[in-house]
Amino acid sequence: MPANWSWSSCDLPPLMSRIVAEPSVPSLPSSAPAPQHKRSRRAFAVAALLVLAFVALVIWLHGVYVERENRHRHQTERELQSINQLQLQAVVGWRQRLLRDAGMLVEDELLAAALSRWLDEGDVEARERVRERLRALKELGQYTTVQLVDPLGRVRLDSRNDEGALFAARVPASEQSVLQAALASAEPVLAEPVSDPAFAFPFTSAYAPLYDGARAIGAIWLVQDVRAALIPLIEPWPTDAAAFRQRCT
Repeated sequence: MPANWSWSSCDLPPLMSRIVAEPSVPSLPSSAPAPQHKRSRRAFAVAALLVLAFVALVIWLHGVYVERENRHRHQTERELQSINQLQLQAVVGWRQRLLRDAGMLVEDELLAAALSRWLDEGDVEARERVRERLRALKELGQYTTVQLVDPLGRVRLDSRNDEGALFAARVPASEQSVLQAALASAEPVLAEPVSDPAFAFPFTSAYAPLYDGARAIGAIWLVQDVRAALIPLIEPWPTDAAAFRQRCT
């Protein structure tokens, strides 16, 4: 090669000429995806916070609901206990009044003497005084009927004047044992509510035995319609009074 020879751009191929003219610079990694990645992480964090907030809200609402339900249940239980206690006292009071009326008849010696004169001597005036006593007891005690029965359970006298319109001709067979228990103990005895063809309604009754000395002359039979005397006492209960009425009828 001659000493005075030199490179010239015109002596190089076009590609090499561009390389020499435009020296290459190393390419750097692009930073464009970085902002997009940060936005994705931020959105994920916000979504996670929203989910956590929603879960916390659901847990809190559930706790509030459970607390209110428990409080309401306890309040309802207290109210039911109060109502049941009041109604139980009413039923007990009703039984005590029935026994008290029957007990007063047992201790009424004038009534027993008048009955003895009528039964033994046929004293009509004594009979009417007894009937008046039965009528007054029926009205004051709100009984369906008040009747005199003999020791065999046959009805001998009714609180009404019409002798041919007796509610029942005799004590039902289901209550004969109650009558005999009253006569044997010389104390008033309550019968359980029953339904019997003797009456067209379910009834409950009490027997007040009467004596002429040591001789049993019969008993006063106090009868109450369960629908009018007992069911109104349990109707306000939050229990199914209709089921009780269905059993009675």
